Amino acid sequence: MKYKKENNIVDGQNNPKINSYITKCQNEIRELEESFKKSTELLIASYEEYLSHINPSPKFLPVNVTIKILDKGVEMKNVRIDRATIVGDLKKIVATHMENIGNPITEFQNANVFVLYKSFSSMNDIENNLNDGILLIDESIPILQHNPQPGSLILLKGKLYCQSDAPKQCFKSTFKPGLKMDYFSCINCNQRWICRPCIEECHKGHQVKSYIRDHNAEWACCYCFKKRQMYSIP
Repeated sequence: MKYKKENNIVDGQNNPKINSYITKCQNEIRELEESFKKSTELLIASYEEYLSHINPSPKFLPVNVTIKILDKGVEMKNVRIDRATIVGDLKKIVATHMENIGNPITEFQNANVFVLYKSFSSMNDIENNLNDGILLIDESIPILQHNPQPGSLILLKGKLYCQSDAPKQCFKSTFKPGLKMDYFSCINCNQRWICRPCIEECHKGHQVKSYIRDHNAEWACCYCFKKRQMYSIP
């Protein structure tokens, strides 16, 4: 009988004190689990509230738009507009693109203005309704303040003066040793040995014909009448 009683104490199967400890521990574990669950939920809720205050408004998210230079028929697709982009940045984007295609801009004029068309539509529709867009005049306001949509169109209106618009220079002004030049004869002016720039600029609309191609000039030769030199056709 003594052995059996000691064995029951060791096993704890019928010991009220040990059973009480076990129950107490289990209750504490459940309380801790419940507390941990509530703490986790509070942490997630607090983090979501924090994110809701720092997430940018959808209207300030970057968008890709198309910029079209109306005067030159040049189109730039997928231009990224972010929350810091202003009109001055658009000018830099256009200037860089024109330089990359070999026709740098000489200067922007007051008549060069950007117009934003929020909803994408065909160029025919836009050209028939050029007054329906938003004029981007204030260069200090970010473009995204006007809430452009992805795929929106920004037109650059007005005559854009580029290197190709500058008067062509006579070969007498650009001559360097080793340069070759095409020369022409002008029937109307009864002249020959006229360089290509002058035949295209000074004799536009005249009856002309090729005189000599790829001439390896040894000096700055051009007998255009505007340069006060004459070399008449015999």
